Amino acid sequence: MKKLVSFLLAGSLVISSTISIISCSIGNVDSNKFLSNLSDFNWADSEVGDGIIFNNYFQSIEENATGPTIKEVKPKLQGSYINYNKFNTGFQWNQNINKQAVTGVPLNKGFMPNGNYASDFGIESKAQAFRRLNSILDWDSSKDKDAKFNVSNSNITERVFVPTKISENQDERLKYNALGFSTRKHRTFDNTIVGTKNPFENSTTNWQYVNQFINWSGSWFEGPIIPPPADTVEFAHKNGSEVYGNIFLDGYHGLTREMLRDFIQKDKSGRYKIVDILIDIAAYMGFDGWFINNEANGQLPNGTILNYNEMFEIIKQFQETVAKSNDDKINKLELFYYRNDATLKENNGIYVDKEMVKMAQANYLMGENQKKIKMQVNFGELPENSQYFLKQHQEYNSEDVFTLIDQGANSFYYGSLDFKDLAYKYSQSEQKFDKDIYSSFATYLDNGSGIFANEAYNYIKTIPNTDKLRNYLFANQVGNLFNDIQFSGTNLFVSKNNKGLSKNLLSNNLKQSNYDKNAIIADPRIKFKNKNKLEKKLKENEDTKKIYDFVYDYSKNSSSINSNSFGVGDLIPEKTIITDNYLNQRNFKTNFSTGNGIKFKNENYTVENYPWTNRRLADVLPTYRWRIYDSQNSNQALPINKFYGGFDYDEVYNKGNSIAIGSGFDEEGRILSTEWDTKNYEWDILGTDFLSNDKEIKVVYKVDNLDDIDINLNLTGINKNSKISKKIKVDNLLSRTYLTNDWVELKVNLNDLNLSSEFETISKVGLSINPNKKSIFKINVGEIQINNIMNINSEKNNSSQEVDLDVEYAIKRDNSDTYNIRFSWNYLKDNDFDYFDILVYYEKKWYRVGETTSTNYFLRDLKAKNNKVLLSIRPRNKNQSIEGEEYKFNINL
Repeated sequence: MKKLVSFLLAGSLVISSTISIISCSIGNVDSNKFLSNLSDFNWADSEVGDGIIFNNYFQSIEENATGPTIKEVKPKLQGSYINYNKFNTGFQWNQNINKQAVTGVPLNKGFMPNGNYASDFGIESKAQAFRRLNSILDWDSSKDKDAKFNVSNSNITERVFVPTKISENQDERLKYNALGFSTRKHRTFDNTIVGTKNPFENSTTNWQYVNQFINWSGSWFEGPIIPPPADTVEFAHKNGSEVYGNIFLDGYHGLTREMLRDFIQKDKSGRYKIVDILIDIAAYMGFDGWFINNEANGQLPNGTILNYNEMFEIIKQFQETVAKSNDDKINKLELFYYRNDATLKENNGIYVDKEMVKMAQANYLMGENQKKIKMQVNFGELPENSQYFLKQHQEYNSEDVFTLIDQGANSFYYGSLDFKDLAYKYSQSEQKFDKDIYSSFATYLDNGSGIFANEAYNYIKTIPNTDKLRNYLFANQVGNLFNDIQFSGTNLFVSKNNKGLSKNLLSNNLKQSNYDKNAIIADPRIKFKNKNKLEKKLKENEDTKKIYDFVYDYSKNSSSINSNSFGVGDLIPEKTIITDNYLNQRNFKTNFSTGNGIKFKNENYTVENYPWTNRRLADVLPTYRWRIYDSQNSNQALPINKFYGGFDYDEVYNKGNSIAIGSGFDEEGRILSTEWDTKNYEWDILGTDFLSNDKEIKVVYKVDNLDDIDINLNLTGINKNSKISKKIKVDNLLSRTYLTNDWVELKVNLNDLNLSSEFETISKVGLSINPNKKSIFKINVGEIQINNIMNINSEKNNSSQEVDLDVEYAIKRDNSDTYNIRFSWNYLKDNDFDYFDILVYYEKKWYRVGETTSTNYFLRDLKAKNNKVLLSIRPRNKNQSIEGEEYKFNINL
């Protein structure tokens, strides 16, 4: 009886007094029998696990255990499964329970408004099985043991438009939103918040073009209220993009009114209780607001499942609460709203969709901090349809209305679709776009570039004798490529000369069941060993050979670039966080980490064959995506069958990757060299906006044939008054330092350049590449630093901290000899903090087992010696020359 009551209390359920008199003899009410009999979890399962097994003790990095004093720690809880009677992790879908109960792993959050049935945890009593546990209304971050793992460590970084536009077609009025999955499996049983041992995740890498990323996930069975994963929030925030959770009320596929009982529950004053919970979740976890997808009634009449006015009142109360709050974390929260078939269209002054238009009345428009909901309208909604609404609602601008296209179901839109069809009104009479009538736009991506990545993995794994680790890396590279294609077009080059194709033309000619696979074959940057054979087969089919007529026709053109290439970046100008305001507060450094890889490198060691993904370790990525060109023709891409820019996971300077220019990548995901002519090539890497005085710039690069190539720093300055930009020569003012493993550091003090105008702003940072003869090589960049000289020599606080470890749970399965542990520690971070290395000691050797920016972590499959696991936590500083502290703990098991 005690177990049942404590279990229900752990679920934060308000229990009636009648429970205490229920007889314990009515059926099996002990959930622990159910939990203890769950099967061991298979981490190698590609659907619910990591898809790969990694041996923590495969490769040692050190062979001693000397150093600081070792503190002794004992787990608060320990067993062969998580005892949910004592340890509440909030709502858990049944697949979550199957994974978490036997491993202890913290999971990405998801919420079912009413919570769980007790039967989800194995309670079989007819009197108890259908009682509700873990209602969202009882959510408390201090009681939900998974909550702290779901917190982002990065506030959003302020950013501005790069003052030098790539293309005159880029329009600063427009905004772009991406609606898509941020994990390989997009389910709440993922554990990306603590990382995986798979080098492939479904990651966005073009944040400079994304205003808001809406984490698309959730369902009526796994939870319709889904916060974004903390690692995705952290990645986006470092790059200046906002991230939104999803409230997905899907009446088309099983949602009922009973499931929303607690969602629409009111307090005695008539206030919806869910309002404060949604605010608390977003503020605590550190994301930027909610995207409400209200399709609760499906095709049924209003009120069948949810009355529209109930949602209206919830939003109205949310807007007023956040607007009036004095808490900055709450005050900044925003809402997007969509309902099925949403439109702002009118007919003779009468709105077609009165419910959607009424939502504007839920705005809070009093005082300084006014809150207006962003309007997400339906697929294909034209900009002109909102003009009447905008005139009637002066608080709205055109950029507050987002039209939508389904790129997930139409992957042939990638890199060729003319997004002007969405953004501007098209004048049939004048046969041109009217840019005075416009709207922002969004793409529903579903799995996004992961559609192509998964297709690549499914193909490559069928080839005999391939390495599973390399297969996943290949998939990751394909995902990276098509993410770039989405934003920069099939030529990977934003230019005023770019031309896109209409939806109708693409649909009529390219809608085919295997487009994803065919595009992978056709793209010349993917170097299959049997490329010619695959392409020949593709061109023999009347339908599939159209891909070479409309998308990849580069071989027919003298320039060797595609005739049609258009991406999001052809309309949306890139933004940068690298500003004077940023540099006045801290120095800037990036290693271009995507937060994953197949090896890990820091200043002390390199771990080979180390698959990992933890996007908390991602960096600021290049803003000019692979913009390399002949200096004599800066508006045209180089031949796409010869030149490719991407992430190199084999050549690493720090963390898990560098960036590189080569010819493409092979079936193992390796970046390959290319042939260069004796030209002056310019590679713009970062867009910036900072004044030129009192700054120091460092670039670390590597080339195969160092003696045959002149590499120099390539800067662009712009006068913001005249708008005139120019290249800045720094050749004779550079210092060049030769580092280990053939890396070279270029450094220049901008004070030495004597730039004449106080308005001279540095807007581009990159390299110039001048081969002295025709050469075959690739060039890698492993690091860029931009330092405020005033900060370089300032004293650093290197005093050690008192750090304690809290092990909240240790799990050891009955048939296993290894432990899984959930643990936390205290550490005071500063602007120079980068991440933590996590190591374990076994048989007189140290092994790297993890990395994170959080002070809450999880490790699995740890071996104990004399019933102890010796753990080392090592903070890493962004300045590699500063030796970090080390903290050691013996976990007594």
